[in-house]
Amino acid sequence: MRKNNIIFRSFLPQDAAALAYTLRAEDRRELAASHPGQEPASLIAAFARASRCAFSLLYCGKVAAVCGVVAPCLMGTRAQVWLLTGEEVEKIPKSFFRIMRGLVRYFLEIYPELFVFTDSRYKRALRFAKHLGASSAGSLSVRKNISFLEFIFRRNNNGRSH
Repeated sequence: MRKNNIIFRSFLPQDAAALAYTLRAEDRRELAASHPGQEPASLIAAFARASRCAFSLLYCGKVAAVCGVVAPCLMGTRAQVWLLTGEEVEKIPKSFFRIMRGLVRYFLEIYPELFVFTDSRYKRALRFAKHLGASSAGSLSVRKNISFLEFIFRRNNNGRSH
């Protein structure tokens, strides 16, 4: 794998439709559970518009993932992060992890605490959040008998996540 096949850049509006077309089955199921009846491309675009900043990860010219951070208020100390992945991330697991770990660190420089809700059935996402340094908040949200678990990333005294 050549590293120049991976591009990490600001989200562009056309990335929503491109990722929606190749969403991993688990991401598609999570969106359907959290936002019933809404189309993935519309949701991705809405998430990006609501974000303070949103990014796209491309592999070999294809959108592999999109992510962002949504802050309830500009000067707040807590923000919600989100991430949706396409099939292309399967081809670059180590690079994907390193990029997302760096992004969490970047977001923690801005907000001391980040949170994310994950479908409890999405085991790969639950493991990924923990490997990135999130801890379970012990709370959950239920939508139509599907549990969503909250995970927290916190800045430690050195400015790094733990």
